Amino acid sequence: MGYTWHLERCNSLNALNYKDLFVGEMHIGLLRAADFEYLIQFQDTFTTLESGLSFNRKLRTQSDRTASFAEVLSQMRVDGRAPAFRGEAYAVSGMPDGPLLMTVDRSAATLLGIIQTGVHMNGLVRRKDGIHMWVARRAGGARSHPGKLDNMVAGGRDADRSYTEILVKECGEEAGIPEELALRALPTSVVSCAMDADDGARRFWQVAYDLWLPEDFVPRPVDGEVDAFTLLPIEEVADIVRTSDAFKFDCALIVIDALVRHGLIRPDDPGYGDIVSGLRPSLAPA
Repeated sequence: MGYTWHLERCNSLNALNYKDLFVGEMHIGLLRAADFEYLIQFQDTFTTLESGLSFNRKLRTQSDRTASFAEVLSQMRVDGRAPAFRGEAYAVSGMPDGPLLMTVDRSAATLLGIIQTGVHMNGLVRRKDGIHMWVARRAGGARSHPGKLDNMVAGGRDADRSYTEILVKECGEEAGIPEELALRALPTSVVSCAMDADDGARRFWQVAYDLWLPEDFVPRPVDGEVDAFTLLPIEEVADIVRTSDAFKFDCALIVIDALVRHGLIRPDDPGYGDIVSGLRPSLAPA
């Protein structure tokens, strides 16, 4: 299978399968053809362009666009064209560090093909026999990817919190990590992916963190998203990623990034250049 299999899967987006979504001149999303045809009817919210849709220029503010699309999304749910409400407001921008243009419920993020930002944290332990990594197993009843292996902590960033605030929140909720310990986590890199999915275009921009933990610290599942945590030698984690799809798709990329940074994937290894460049593909449409 190899590391590049994960990168190819997560960099599989074919922009030709989608219509563009704009706010003014700013490209914000990608729409499947069927969703584009459905959304044309909402002329108070959208204007039809040759390449796709744009939010109606009469919607001049963030709040105008947010409220107008919320009504559309409610109708989409009635018509069976949108998933259940998640209750998390995701920021919509042209790029991860761009100006806030509106917010949408998390359930609509992939449907609209917006860039979803978040945090993923590697829990690491230095022992006499080398580096070890805490690996989470997602609960069997998890809303998405049940039973898959996961990073120690991960979470999407909503519009109301900073990356640090999300990290601290998820550390407490997912692994029982106290705030004072969570704040020791260091941002190390950014990992992105752009891929086709059954429900639309997944475009993720994730900030990766490393948290070096004391040997005697044992994480505990708190909110039910994780069934258990296991501490493994990092070489064993590398073997799992290289030989299987046991990890959730984006979590595998975070592990690969850590393997590069900690010297388990080296410049002399076959495909090193493809691996490093594949961790950060452009999220702009081709």
